[in-house]
Amino acid sequence: MAERDRFERDLGTALNAYAEDAPTQVRPTELARHFASVYPHRRTVLDPGRLLPVLRVAWLLLLTAIVLAAMVGGMLVGGSQLQRKSPAVIVPVASPTANPDEALVADLSALMSDPYDAARVAARYAPNAVIHETTANLTQTGLEQIGARIREFNDGGFKTVVASAPIRQGDFVAVFAKYGTGGDLSNGALVVLELEDGKVLNHWVYPAP
Repeated sequence: MAERDRFERDLGTALNAYAEDAPTQVRPTELARHFASVYPHRRTVLDPGRLLPVLRVAWLLLLTAIVLAAMVGGMLVGGSQLQRKSPAVIVPVASPTANPDEALVADLSALMSDPYDAARVAARYAPNAVIHETTANLTQTGLEQIGARIREFNDGGFKTVVASAPIRQGDFVAVFAKYGTGGDLSNGALVVLELEDGKVLNHWVYPAP
């Protein structure tokens, strides 16, 4: 578990470095090579029993690049208009057919911002769900710890909003968000969700532009 957590922290660092160096075009293979060169310790031989979890997180690296590319493309189309807004919140355009992933990310955002509701949390998170907050170097495991963290958010006036349309690949959903306290939503995050039987099993929060 410690090794995987280290990998996740490394991934967040690599994403930030890549976003600063390549603000106009993102290629998944470039991001993967950049990560491998910065963190060569990932090239060690893996125990077969641990291969699947590492492969899952490695896939998030490529998924991150895809989401970042989509975000950058939207910024290029919008020109400087997005830069004049503070915070820069991109509201997804509603489609005639309801998108369950949009409903999911909107509901999770509300869960973190609204007063704690145990029933709502249990409806969205698996009993053994884990939230990996790489933005704060914290991890919550299970509904009890997740609920305690949400109550901390409530006490601190924490709010978060969805800042892009979600994308899905298999059981993974990724979306950008803005968050903060006291009405200041200037912090950015990349949220990646792993779903199992319709509920969130893993919830990663990475720092993002």
